[in-house]
Amino acid sequence: ALRFAKMGTVRPVRLVRGSYHAGVDASPVGRILVIDDDVALAEVVGRYLELDGFEVSFAHDGKAGLESALADLPDLVVLDLMLPKLDGIEVCRRLRDVAPIPVVMLTA
Repeated sequence: ALRFAKMGTVRPVRLVRGSYHAGVDASPVGRILVIDDDVALAEVVGRYLELDGFEVSFAHDGKAGLESALADLPDLVVLDLMLPKLDGIEVCRRLRDVAPIPVVMLTA
C-alpha cells in the first residue's frame, strides 16, 4: 500500500485497495497522475498503481501534465524531474500554487 501524508495534517494517510482515506475525508481511493516522458517507465509505474486499485492517468511532458492536473486535480502526482516543455520542479511549484497536492518525485 502507498503511504503519504496530506498537506496540513500530522497523521499519515494509508491508501488501501478498496478503502477510503483513513481519518481525512470520505473520498474513494484515489486518482494518480503519472507525469514522465519515459513512456515505458510511466506504464510500469501505472500498472503497479492500478493493481493496487488506483485510477491512473498519464502525461508525457511537463506542460501536458500541468494542464491535466489543473483540469481535474488528482489525489497524488508521480512526477519526473527532467521533462520536456516544463521541468518537474516548475510543474510542482505551479501545482502547489493551486492546491496542496502530494507529489512523489522520480529521478533517473
